[in-house]
Amino acid sequence: MSENHIFSYDFFINGLFGLSIFFIFTAFFLLLYGLFLSAFVIFIIEIIKKYRTKEHKFSGFWILFFLTLLINILFQYISCHKLSLKVFMVMNFFSLFINIHIGSLLLCNAKIKLITLSVLIVSIFYSITTFPYIISNLVEVGLKNFNSGGKVLVNITTENNFKPIVTKGNLILLTPNKIFVDFNRTIKIMDRDEKVIDILKY
Repeated sequence: MSENHIFSYDFFINGLFGLSIFFIFTAFFLLLYGLFLSAFVIFIIEIIKKYRTKEHKFSGFWILFFLTLLINILFQYISCHKLSLKVFMVMNFFSLFINIHIGSLLLCNAKIKLITLSVLIVSIFYSITTFPYIISNLVEVGLKNFNSGGKVLVNITTENNFKPIVTKGNLILLTPNKIFVDFNRTIKIMDRDEKVIDILKY
């Protein structure tokens, strides 16, 4: 909404449950995506810990480490070609701190856990304030998956007593009472009453 300079009161009043589900989905998506990007960091923390405590018997640890590293490299390659460079770099930035914190939760003492949590929180707020456009692109992914925005192409049919009016545009946000649509770079706010929304997929 900030990216398009709009605000929906009804979204926070009547759509609080849906908003909560959306944020849970987004957080889970970022966590899972982060693991696929750089979960090998967790193994590196384990390697450092074992060497410091002089525990050098890894058994099948190395096999699991190199398998994870291979998956991460493959996912990095795919993401690099699917995402823009800026989004790709921010996702790596997030995933690095997420996996460092996960590694500290599993393997480190309370002091290190608190430090990594603090760094993670600071990095999140830093990314939100420094890269708002990129964060907006990440949110669009979740909106598209729910067909609730993210500039998906739609036909909106307005029923009336005469011929129905069909307009085509990009859906920015769908709230319980309103439809925010981009019609030729003009943002229109429409009531959902007596309107049929067709999601166009190509």
